[in-house]
Amino acid sequence: MDRWVAWCASLSVYIWCTCACSILVEAIQVLQTSKGECMWVQASR
Repeated sequence: MDRWVAWCASLSVYIWCTCACSILVEAIQVLQTSKGECMWVQASR
């Protein structure tokens, strides 16, 4: 039983980390994109 609980806990931690990483990457990409658009708009003026 303890082994099952430990396995479940490690799996949930792994899933949580994977989700957090993908969200972080997504946020960074969005920030870079919006920054690039702002600079592009300023340059085109």
